[in-house]
Amino acid sequence: MKNFIFHNPTKILFGQGMLDKLPQELAPYGDKILLV
Repeated sequence: MKNFIFHNPTKILFGQGMLDKLPQELAPYGDKILLV
């Protein structure tokens, strides 16, 4: 196996009303994002 570095920062918003916070969470990433 070849050496590699994998960096995967993750932020999970969980709970009631968290969809309302989504626009402010995504704003720093600009207009084009991939949300999975």
